[in-house]
Amino acid sequence: MSSPLEVKGLRVDFKVGKNKYVTAVKDINLSIERGKTLGIVGESGCGKSVTANAIMQLLPKGIGSIEAGSILLDGQDITKCTPDEIRQIRGKKISMIFQDPMTALNPVYTVGNQLIEMLRVHQKISRKDAFEYSVKMLEKVGIPSPRERMKEYPHQLSGGMRQRVMIAMALSTEPEVLIADEPTTALDVTIQAQILELINQLKVKTNTAVMLITHDMGVIAESADDVMVMYGGEVVEYDEVVPLFENPMHPYTRDLLNSIPRLDEDREELYSIKGTVPGLADMPKGCHFSTRCTECTNKCKTRKPPTVQIGGKLVKCWKYTDREDTTDE
Repeated sequence: MSSPLEVKGLRVDFKVGKNKYVTAVKDINLSIERGKTLGIVGESGCGKSVTANAIMQLLPKGIGSIEAGSILLDGQDITKCTPDEIRQIRGKKISMIFQDPMTALNPVYTVGNQLIEMLRVHQKISRKDAFEYSVKMLEKVGIPSPRERMKEYPHQLSGGMRQRVMIAMALSTEPEVLIADEPTTALDVTIQAQILELINQLKVKTNTAVMLITHDMGVIAESADDVMVMYGGEVVEYDEVVPLFENPMHPYTRDLLNSIPRLDEDREELYSIKGTVPGLADMPKGCHFSTRCTECTNKCKTRKPPTVQIGGKLVKCWKYTDREDTTDE
């Protein structure tokens, strides 16, 4: 099955001062097949949203820049596209559900104007038909009285309502690739299930490739086909969802899974990973997870681990470099 989205060797730097830069993500490689979902997990500050914004070509101008790698959309490297070409691609071939809908929606235009404009930019459709289609999309994402909501401005809606408008906007063009950055964060559990089902229906109907960014490992277990675990701007483990949950190999992945509350275990207190994710300018010299890892060795502190392949799994950890069935990437 073909992969409409492939990212190879992506590196993104941010300017933090005069002639001073830090690397936000480095050596990101991923591929999503049509009709499949890639789940990306990791704590805040691990580079998940930066990766998504780089793919969408939405890095802050003059601050963030792609320094290496390629982003292939249907075989075309969009890092070489002009701004006009990107505007034609974005919203049609590839759409994104943003984490913060208040900053993603334009505060001076009504919800209806924003939905209608996007449809008419990318499709040959009358304003009347675009209006009716937008009403149906708002209804699908669980917005009550959708015709009335079309006349309202973003600030007149609750956070959950704005999130659902963003989801309706992203799904309305039936894109080849959908990036969903924490799509259910502001929603209650019943609406969460409805939105995830809607994304799944789109995937089945149009063979869309989905990149799902979330902190919720339960959502990943239920919705993803493959999982990419990120830490400190790097990919530390990449595998199919069932093998990853059954046999996590990187210490960070195991810690994430151990942090999930379980009804079948009698714990006096919830497990938590000690410490926090270091800032971009304060990453350890060796393995980025070394300052928090319970299995850390001197080698981990001083040398960056290679990415090794074990069967169909990729894992970035020194523990597996001496195994006979592994090869350096």
